[in-house]
Amino acid sequence: MRLDGLPLAIELAAARSRLLSPEDMCARLESRLVTLTGGARDLPVRLQTLRAAIDWSYDLLDKDEQRLFNRLSVFQGGRTIEVVESVCNSDLSFAILNGLESLLNKNLLVSKEGRTGETRFYMLETIHEYARDRLTQSGEADDFKKRHALYFVTLAERAEAELHGVRQEYWYARLTDELDNIRTALNWALDGVNVELGVRLVAALRDFWYFKGYLSEGSIWIERALETEGKVSPAIRSKTLNTASRLAYARGDHTDGERLARQALSLAREIDDKDNCAWAHIWLPSHLMASSDTIKEAMVFAEEGLRLFREMAHKSGITFGVNMLGEIARMDGDYARASRLYEECLALSKEMGNRRHEAISLANLSYVAYHQGNYDRAIDYSKKAVALLNSLQMGYASAIVLAMFAGPISAKGDPKLAVRLLAASEEQLETMGASTQPADKFEVDQFKEVIREQLGETEFNKAWSEGQAMSFEKAIAEAMEGT
Repeated sequence: MRLDGLPLAIELAAARSRLLSPEDMCARLESRLVTLTGGARDLPVRLQTLRAAIDWSYDLLDKDEQRLFNRLSVFQGGRTIEVVESVCNSDLSFAILNGLESLLNKNLLVSKEGRTGETRFYMLETIHEYARDRLTQSGEADDFKKRHALYFVTLAERAEAELHGVRQEYWYARLTDELDNIRTALNWALDGVNVELGVRLVAALRDFWYFKGYLSEGSIWIERALETEGKVSPAIRSKTLNTASRLAYARGDHTDGERLARQALSLAREIDDKDNCAWAHIWLPSHLMASSDTIKEAMVFAEEGLRLFREMAHKSGITFGVNMLGEIARMDGDYARASRLYEECLALSKEMGNRRHEAISLANLSYVAYHQGNYDRAIDYSKKAVALLNSLQMGYASAIVLAMFAGPISAKGDPKLAVRLLAASEEQLETMGASTQPADKFEVDQFKEVIREQLGETEFNKAWSEGQAMSFEKAIAEAMEGT
């Protein structure tokens, strides 16, 4: 892998193998251009070192092709034509498309189709290392690293709204394609070069980290972002605290999540930031629901958050607020009110084209159907939810919904399958660094208790072990094919 399949690189590495152990070779191949030297002396000079071979190809480029080649090194994990045009085309004499075609024809780039169907251009890592060195030597590195970071902050902030609408599938795929570029921009900015850009980028990706299941990674970035206190604007700080509270919710860290939401709310009130104030009113009750003692307080906050979102005509915020009140009503045993709120949430989601939240609404309605004794309807709701979530590749939400099958499947006479699904759900959540959410834990704990009584401890534990050993994909298939 580290030799990129290049014949010269392989030959030079083979020559070095007489001097270096495999472990030493792997360590030194982090810098291939330094390690891979010393080819046969009867070869042309350009073939005696890997750097000389690339030098020879580079010298065949005209000056603007060389500048484009250098600048392309700021990207990591591929580049689309559109992003290269935006970041690299400040003063070149040719159209970017023509420049990319020329570099492709000279084997300095390779192309592949991305998740969105757009062509992405890649450099072999050896070529990439060489291009980074050239960019540094050119004196343009700082400028183009900043242009790169600015582009991805703008992209993430645009995606933030798009993730709630009809094009959410494209935007989740686009952000996934660009994840290596996003990580590169975050590292550059949060290393102290431009912390506000880095914090804006982390916070804008809240729903991406959460719904795609990048919970551990998102939490690491948010921790770095929170270390910048005093270095960013109060509005960005409040938004970052809200993002941190949301990820803490997914991890099951409700003490910290409540603290973060209260800090976000306090700061948003100080600067009269209505948007972040509203979001804090939504995230705070998500943590307060973890205790039955604070359910009433959770309802007060959620109702105020919904009121604020309605004032702003903020459709996605209204959807979250209505759903939160539905969760609280269900935990309080008011299934009729919960059903009305979930149905309202479902209608809003369909109106917006938000298939992700449509799936969440259907999943929540499955709990209500279960409590009303309509087990077939409960299973049907969960199947529809999983189908939508799978089409969006939402592994985290799918893991949560998988556990929802357990109650009605057990009630219909297959408690062993129900246990396997509960175990597979819990295993998948743990893999993602997540835990069962309070409103779901309330249900799941009841499912476990009822099924344990049905099966007895020995059979329950046996089925649980089987579920832990199943792949997540197999568990989903069993649920979709079940009773």
